[in-house]
Amino acid sequence: MMAEPEVEAAPEPQQESAYEEEPLAPPKKQSKSDKQYAKREALLAKITAGANPYSKSHTRRMKRAARPSENLVTGLGEVEDVLQQVTAQAEEERAQEEEEMDQGQAKGSWKELGGKGQPKLTVKKRNKVLTEESARLPAVLANPAFASNPFATIRTHTLNNLALINKAEAEKKAKAKAQAKAKAK
Repeated sequence: MMAEPEVEAAPEPQQESAYEEEPLAPPKKQSKSDKQYAKREALLAKITAGANPYSKSHTRRMKRAARPSENLVTGLGEVEDVLQQVTAQAEEERAQEEEEMDQGQAKGSWKELGGKGQPKLTVKKRNKVLTEESARLPAVLANPAFASNPFATIRTHTLNNLALINKAEAEKKAKAKAQAKAKAK
């Protein structure tokens, strides 16, 4: 048997790889902002990697909120019924107030209108006074004294009201003085 001659393999040509790295160079130092940016990118990648960005309890709450509630008004019929009830109650209250005004039992006094040392007249109070005065006007016009001499009647009425107010204030002051004397003893 003859020995086979050993054939030396021809040296393979070196292929230049695209992955070959340059000779080792000293590593470049990252700046603080580069590190923060890389850290943020890693966090965002971690967050978006999950299939559901919400927790189980959050998705449950969202599903529950999406379901129609039992208290939800789905038709306007129910709203119309409630509206009719409310308007009926408002009309009854308005009628009662008008009866009270006609009888002279209107609530409120001159102090509620505002003035020196009093709170300003709000829109609500102004509307209330307007309705009271509009109810009082027909009674004033029907008064025979007003029909004969309007200015004299208004003057007499004003003087009478001022006298009543002054008398009430004087009684208050006298009562306060009497209480102060009683406390002093």
